[in-house]
Amino acid sequence: RALSARTIFAAEKAESIAEAAALFDEVIENGKALDCFYRNVRLQGGDVSALQNMLGNRRAAFSQEVFSAEKGWVSSIDAGEIGRAGVALGVGRNTKEDDVSPDAGFLFAVRVGQQVEKGQLVCTVYGDTKQQVERAAFCVYEAVKLASSPPQKQSSRIRKEIAPE
Repeated sequence: RALSARTIFAAEKAESIAEAAALFDEVIENGKALDCFYRNVRLQGGDVSALQNMLGNRRAAFSQEVFSAEKGWVSSIDAGEIGRAGVALGVGRNTKEDDVSPDAGFLFAVRVGQQVEKGQLVCTVYGDTKQQVERAAFCVYEAVKLASSPPQKQSSRIRKEIAPE
């Protein structure tokens, strides 16, 4: 909500952040945002009714949970490694001809800075084949780094904009 309000304000569609946030809330509540999304789906050749029929009914054929091997603090998650694993799952593409799997992906249960226990769920990987999921799960395991103490907070330009201290 806060980032959307900043975007609306930056586009000069509102006189203040508060007004922009109110505009955001309005288009969510009155359905105009969803209508705009559906219009974009149609403009890109998508079938809105098929999309609506899939809602809540699609599941990847395979999944695998990734657990923490030790107790510690999540110090980093290598986004590049997760991205490469995602492309191998079919989440993204290397070329425009590559297929995309709408059922594949990652559901992270932890964030950077969070303390985890040994055996705690870190992520669930979803994909179309067992081999893809196993490879991606290993990549997740390798990408999530733990430390013995909490990591220092990183400054974030986006966080400074949407949640100034």
